[in-house]
Amino acid sequence: MQAQVPTGDAIRSAKPAAPVDERPAGSAPGIPVLIGGVAAAIGGVVLILTVGGAVGGWAGGALCLLAVVAYSGLTAIKPGEVRVVQLFGGYRGTV
Repeated sequence: MQAQVPTGDAIRSAKPAAPVDERPAGSAPGIPVLIGGVAAAIGGVVLILTVGGAVGGWAGGALCLLAVVAYSGLTAIKPGEVRVVQLFGGYRGTV
């Protein structure tokens, strides 16, 4: 835990901030990712229900997991707004 030193109205950390080079993060348009996620979810459920067995279960489960990953990557950004992309706590870029 870092010590905090009061300075006027704001509280600042006693440790100076590490310099960060801003870089653009890779991104894709949201509508194709959303459509792909919905298609993967529907395809996974159809595989589980129609094929059945181990093959249908594993393939359907993989498609459903792919849909969850696609949904988790969707981020709404307003015009003029900036978001930071992090992976396991490390800076990966700015969207």
